[in-house]
Amino acid sequence: MGQQAVPRAVGGPVPERCYDLGGNLTSQGTDPGCPRGTTYTYNDAQEVTGKSGSTGTWSYDQIGNETAADSTSDYTRTAETWTDHSQMSSITINGKAYAGQYGSTDQASASSSATPSSTTAPSACPRRRPPEPT
Repeated sequence: MGQQAVPRAVGGPVPERCYDLGGNLTSQGTDPGCPRGTTYTYNDAQEVTGKSGSTGTWSYDQIGNETAADSTSDYTRTAETWTDHSQMSSITINGKAYAGQYGSTDQASASSSATPSSTTAPSACPRRRPPEPT
């Protein structure tokens, strides 16, 4: 599938992400072009199965929601649980559980994140490209 680069930051080296035509994140980093520094692979169900430089694994529930992700030397992310609307309802990072709260069944209306800070806590590898601002 084709690759598309999408800039995500302003100032300094611009980290960019590349997506396949299905909207899956295929790579990210500041290297020019696609693929960039860190690359991701997916199975036929479009679930992450690999990350460059990693030997860890990911697991998913019966409908494809991630339940655990590859651990790094900085964190271990496990026990991800989901609502009937596929919204993350809880996640455990380094043994500490966090709850997700939503104002509706739309992912965009989260009233608090599943982690204490989206800038300091490890984040999941996006499975789909986020909507572009209008």
